[in-house]
Amino acid sequence: MTYKLRNSKFNWFQYDLMLTGNTHAILKKRMVEALSECSVAIFITSITDVLSFGVGTFTDIIAVEGFCAMTSACMFFTWLYQITFFAGLMVVSAKVELAGRNSVLPCIKVRRTSS
Repeated sequence: MTYKLRNSKFNWFQYDLMLTGNTHAILKKRMVEALSECSVAIFITSITDVLSFGVGTFTDIIAVEGFCAMTSACMFFTWLYQITFFAGLMVVSAKVELAGRNSVLPCIKVRRTSS
């Protein structure tokens, strides 16, 4: 896997990923790298948010108690979403990228510039 820096008229610089070889192995390696980089931060942030709003449920004010309970539950399901469904969507997006398709409109092929 090699990275090449090129100019883009929409971004100042854009890293172009040149991939060769087994697509499944490349996707697996990229997902392992991405999840290993961000999973600890996602877990710590989510668990501290769930716990801090969970502590808020012990208040005597009914409105704050309900707000904290619902927010704590929502934060838990957001964490669950991030480690399951979102990771799957990242794989689908990577397959579209590997096929040389546009991310927004996959029916359009992207033209590669040779430098």
